[in-house]
Amino acid sequence: MTEILNFYNRSHGPKDQRKPGSRNINMDITNRCTLACQTCERNWHIFKKGKVEGEILSVSDFEKYIPWFDHFDFCGQVSDPSMHPEFDKILELVVKNDKSADVHNTASQRPEKWYRRMFDISAGTRIAWYFGIDGLPKDSHKYRTRQDGQKLFDMMSIAAEYDPKIIIYWKYIIFKYNQNDIEVCKQTAKDLGVIFNTVNSRRHPPGLRPDDEFTSKLAMDNTYFYPND
Repeated sequence: MTEILNFYNRSHGPKDQRKPGSRNINMDITNRCTLACQTCERNWHIFKKGKVEGEILSVSDFEKYIPWFDHFDFCGQVSDPSMHPEFDKILELVVKNDKSADVHNTASQRPEKWYRRMFDISAGTRIAWYFGIDGLPKDSHKYRTRQDGQKLFDMMSIAAEYDPKIIIYWKYIIFKYNQNDIEVCKQTAKDLGVIFNTVNSRRHPPGLRPDDEFTSKLAMDNTYFYPND
């Protein structure tokens, strides 16, 4: 129990539906990802150790966390949650137990029917989806190595059409190649009815750092633009 409690933190802020004082945990539920983003911690593990250690978290083991946490971040530092072979069962447990969750998805290997299955579970619940598309969909692969940015954008568009609604964020890390496309993508997000989330990261691969004059005018970390603003 001590090890589990070391992972949680108190959530706060208006962007989500969590209550003040709720218990939040960020989980790598697998050690797999199909991407090779240059500054991802995953690449560091592969460079240093030749592999990413760890394994797939079983559904039965995930169920043990349910009583202790109110919100689950399926973000991952070395993996993508979509790579979990039974992710639908994990989301069903979140919904069944009236918990909330954020799903951060950048890998694009899953077929449309897989996404529709996940969206069916997420619609009208407290499960939010973050789609990591850094720039215009055709350019996102310039950092998200091996990502099909257009496909992921199409899946985000499908999610935006669900009724009851799914909480959707377009997560957009700012790089040199996409710094001038922010306004276009922000308007596209507004047209879709999704939240546009810019991230002014401190970790950039060589050649991808945005212009200093440009970033000096931006807030560090996360900025959220809501479609009804």
